[in-house]
Amino acid sequence: MPTPTLRSRAVVALVLGMSLLPSCGPKPPVPVVTGSDGRPVNQPGVPKADEEALAAGIAADATTLAARGDKAGARDKEDQLLASYPSTAAAARLFEQRGNEAEKAGNVNVAIANFEKLLFYRPSFAGIDALRERYAELLLDVNRFADAANMLRALFDSATSGGEKLRLSGPLAVALVNSGRADEALGALATVLSRGDLSAGARDGALAQALDIIDGSLSFKEAEGTWDKVRGNSDWAPLHAALAFKLAKIYYHVRDFKRSEQLLELIATKYSASALAAPARDFALRLRSRFQIDALAIGVILPLSGKYEQYGTRSLIAIKLAFATDNAFRLVVKDTQGDSTTAAQAVEDLVMKDHVIAIIGPLFSNEAQSAAQKAEELSVPLVALSFKDGLPQMGPFVFRTALTVASQAKELARIAFERLGMSRFALLYPRNTYGMEFTRAFWDEVDRRHGEVRGAESYEIDQTTFIEPIKKLVGRYFLNARTDFKDALLELKLKKLPPLKFESELEKISKRMGPLVDFDAIVIPDSSKNIGLIAPALAFEDIVVTHDPKELEKIKKATGHAEIRPVTLLGASTWNTPQTIENCARDCEGAVFVDAYYPDSPEPRVRDFVAAFRDSAGIEPHLSEAQAYDTAGLVRWIIAEKRPADREALLAALTSGFSYEGVTGRTQFDADGEAQKELFVLTIQQGQIRRIELLPGPPQG
Repeated sequence: MPTPTLRSRAVVALVLGMSLLPSCGPKPPVPVVTGSDGRPVNQPGVPKADEEALAAGIAADATTLAARGDKAGARDKEDQLLASYPSTAAAARLFEQRGNEAEKAGNVNVAIANFEKLLFYRPSFAGIDALRERYAELLLDVNRFADAANMLRALFDSATSGGEKLRLSGPLAVALVNSGRADEALGALATVLSRGDLSAGARDGALAQALDIIDGSLSFKEAEGTWDKVRGNSDWAPLHAALAFKLAKIYYHVRDFKRSEQLLELIATKYSASALAAPARDFALRLRSRFQIDALAIGVILPLSGKYEQYGTRSLIAIKLAFATDNAFRLVVKDTQGDSTTAAQAVEDLVMKDHVIAIIGPLFSNEAQSAAQKAEELSVPLVALSFKDGLPQMGPFVFRTALTVASQAKELARIAFERLGMSRFALLYPRNTYGMEFTRAFWDEVDRRHGEVRGAESYEIDQTTFIEPIKKLVGRYFLNARTDFKDALLELKLKKLPPLKFESELEKISKRMGPLVDFDAIVIPDSSKNIGLIAPALAFEDIVVTHDPKELEKIKKATGHAEIRPVTLLGASTWNTPQTIENCARDCEGAVFVDAYYPDSPEPRVRDFVAAFRDSAGIEPHLSEAQAYDTAGLVRWIIAEKRPADREALLAALTSGFSYEGVTGRTQFDADGEAQKELFVLTIQQGQIRRIELLPGPPQG
């Protein structure tokens, strides 16, 4: 669609009141007219004298009938005239009349159809060039830009005066731009600007339209090609600075900084009188500023005020702890306020004013998106602490150390297959973003490893009772679908019991239908609060989750079943809280879940971090603080080890395949900049969350 600016200027140009174009120069194209079968009709030859006379007679009859008030009769005569003698002068006048009436009534397509027939059958009609111009305007109104461009191009090339060319240049530019030919539109306007017979006001209007096209419509390829062709052409002098500035911006965004700076320098010197000279100098200064680097300055962007203040403050404490023993580095901290615009501005200030070599943060999705975009634009490595989906894929300068939902799910599946010897699973998950994303990633990994998902049920995030989804998961909800139930029901019916007795026996049969447990584990990616409600509900439905031999023997004696198939509860990092123990108690004994952080680890680096954070903040550190601490430690370590002189060298170091040992385990970036971690495997034993060491393969025997 034409932009409002281009269209409005085109309209202004069309109503300047210039004289009609002379019938000379390139011949405008003749519209194609088709018959009722959709195929082009044959163009008739020169009208014969008797055809003109017959047509005139029919036209006179139509006029007489109209004067008598017989509108239908007059219309029939007119239709006869147009069908029999369309190339006559009488038919041409009638086509014009009907076109004018339709245009006045707002029936643009009807007006176009009549004008097309007039142009086709009577190209020598008096005032035909003015009609062609009106016809082209109507084509613009219905977005037939290519047809309008062809008609207006011929009229423009035929025009001889500057005023005529100016009137046509506006709508021609609109048609060409919307036909994907912005460079041709610019050429037409440059032709107008090169003339000396225009008023200052007219020249300003054409220049403004040309600048709009350069700024908003000209593609990279068109801009580059046009500049190469016209940079030495004096006729294009009014547009040289704008073309150069457009290309400088494009080269900047495609990281061809040398050519961008060259063009900016050209504008500031050769075109110093241009209105773009000052912006070009500012742009060049900005370009040079981005390459000024303090190799020991590291930026930190976190929400240190607003609703996320407590999280940002805790992460900042952890980051400062990572640099506490090394005074060589300079931390430059910016508050994002949890706002995307503020976060992007913080990245820009850190690069342009503080000249940092890298940036750590931010924490949350909305601010991470805009910060990553700005980091990519400014080519500064940014190591995000957010688990927003797709963040590292935004570009080579964006990395992420936060534990993502997908990485947890994939690692849990890997451990289940490779370390626990499992291959069949049931999924019980909340209908929220976390639950669905985790379930999708886990299921994908099961499929990839040729395992089986034997059942999947979801529930609302505010649900407080879970009997229904659990019954569905183990075949106790739709009993009529079970063969054993149908067999028992048939046997009961054969007894022909009285109704009340039948109902009583049926209820007993229903209760005896045990759960169909044909899976090794149930995956529950939910909070500790809901786990405390789900685990007892599983026990209520006779689903055995304990693997303790003594407990299993008790269950066998109580139920009378010789074989008991226990299942394992599998979970995510959301299980790794004291609240899980409080809420779940013995119902979660033996559950297995993963996390990147185990605060009770006996490893010295973990114990030292926990103690230092507790002393500084007065509270225990969580996963987010541990990740912030490790991210800062990773950046500090790689700069100290590799000593990169610039951001490109740091980028190369970050992607060199190194691994860093921190309190959240070993971290290594993949090709996308996503942190790869071998997560801790945790379990609940005797009412405590403990780390378990698994053998390098599935259990034997």
